Amino acid sequence: MNKLFVVLTAGCALLAAAISPAPCAEIVGTVLDANGNAVPGVRVSTTTQDGQRIGDAVSDGQGAYAIDDVSSGLYYITLAPPAGSDLHGQSVASYVGGTGLTVNWAVAPGREPVAAAMPGVNNDNPGISAIAAASKPHHPPHGCKGMPGPPCGPKKSKKRGND
Repeated sequence: MNKLFVVLTAGCALLAAAISPAPCAEIVGTVLDANGNAVPGVRVSTTTQDGQRIGDAVSDGQGAYAIDDVSSGLYYITLAPPAGSDLHGQSVASYVGGTGLTVNWAVAPGREPVAAAMPGVNNDNPGISAIAAASKPHHPPHGCKGMPGPPCGPKKSKKRGND
């Protein structure tokens, strides 16, 4: 009798899994500025390829956001800064699997945002510091021996000639 109960229970579980929709995942992440500080109030939204809105969230005081109940598939994830902000918006396309997706953003005034995505739900993405650094303004390297000007040229040596 116990074996029959186990078989029936297992069969019901398999049937329920077969007819239920795919498990829902979530899209999480953080929005940081070029110095690694949280940027609150930024809207992150998700749409399908045909423009159907799936969900959206606003980054909190720690720059974190989460969009729940997202099925597996390809989505556009859009960052929209608050009105009156000097930050730019951006959209990226990414696949969301059953384990969810982490999309971290680095933003800087007057520059295009940079997104780093990785499968799974993990706000401890080590890549965010790298993309935050990448969004900092570019300063050309110093010249010869750290002084302004062109880089050091070839050295001349009587023994080796020009190198």
